[in-house]
Amino acid sequence: LTMAVSNAPRSTVVSGEPAALLELLATLEAEGVFCRQVQVDVASHSAQMEPLVPELVAELSDVAPRTGEITLYSTVTGGPIDGMALDAGYWGRNLRERVRFAQTIAALAADGIDGVVELSAHPVLRSAVEQCHAAAGRDVLVTGSLRRGEPEQAAMLAALGTLWVAGQPVEWAAAMPDDWARVALPSYPLQR
Repeated sequence: LTMAVSNAPRSTVVSGEPAALLELLATLEAEGVFCRQVQVDVASHSAQMEPLVPELVAELSDVAPRTGEITLYSTVTGGPIDGMALDAGYWGRNLRERVRFAQTIAALAADGIDGVVELSAHPVLRSAVEQCHAAAGRDVLVTGSLRRGEPEQAAMLAALGTLWVAGQPVEWAAAMPDDWARVALPSYPLQR
């Protein structure tokens, strides 16, 4: 078994042989520790990925990384990384090595980042982000980009609305079609 993902102080993902994982689950459940099996086809971020890494690196050998325009925090390294480091070898490490999500979120918190938008099909890491910021003694605003079972456009607009209400600038003209009507809100409740 391998610690595949360190999400937060109280959230870890273990990867490895299915029989060993089932044994671990049974032990944890017997001890009253919350756990559940993640439904995946492969044991990513474990030694089982080692045979795939050379092929992945070879297939990505033409990748031409460049320095980014904004700071990128990597869950491979656990902190800021220059875009030039995102070569084929980096992506091989990304497949094989432990995901350092908690370490990366802690680095974001230490650098004063107090807002996170989770770009995924459903926000599953909100609690982990909140735990990491709480451990650092910091507040954080977390929103998701999409939500399972909800229309994509409505979910994205709700996320933008959450950010806007929290004081973040939003380019509404870029986010909404020109034919949407904007309505002035009343200046106080129950007016009009």
